[in-house]
Amino acid sequence: MAFYEQLANWGVRRLGAARMYKWGLNLSPMYRRTTGKVTHVDPDLRSISARIRLTWRNANYKGVMFGGSMFSAMDPLAMVALIHILGEDYVVWDKSASIQYKRPANQHVHAKFKFEESELAHIRQQVEECGECVHRMAIPWTSADGKVVFSVVNKELYIASKAHHRQKRARQKQKSPVA
Repeated sequence: MAFYEQLANWGVRRLGAARMYKWGLNLSPMYRRTTGKVTHVDPDLRSISARIRLTWRNANYKGVMFGGSMFSAMDPLAMVALIHILGEDYVVWDKSASIQYKRPANQHVHAKFKFEESELAHIRQQVEECGECVHRMAIPWTSADGKVVFSVVNKELYIASKAHHRQKRARQKQKSPVA
């Protein structure tokens, strides 16, 4: 188990999942470097909000927000939340991500996403039927009032049952040539 995973498990037992999620990310060195900040986490981790303030630390040559800040600040949020929502019987990994820039971000940006119960039920059903699935989501970075969209981060999350994932990895190891 990785260091951050051990630390998170310890924190969840003492602080609760939502508080640990918010403060753990906001205090972690790798997330702090994105200049993003998790601003709200529902107790069940299904709804998460984040923001990035436009500062000298993330402004590009033209004085607008560096697109990499928006991309990297969104990177861990959905995967880590889904790991905790689905629980120990599932494997969750980022499969791919992309970003579409809509207009230069010349102000603070805000993002919010929510896992609906219907989405979670669909994920669980697909994993039960197929052993694995890919969940797609699009998360916009907007102005504070939500009227201006600066970019949209598209994410694909790989979700599988632990048993299916172990079997898949074993099959891959058998196929790979021994060096």
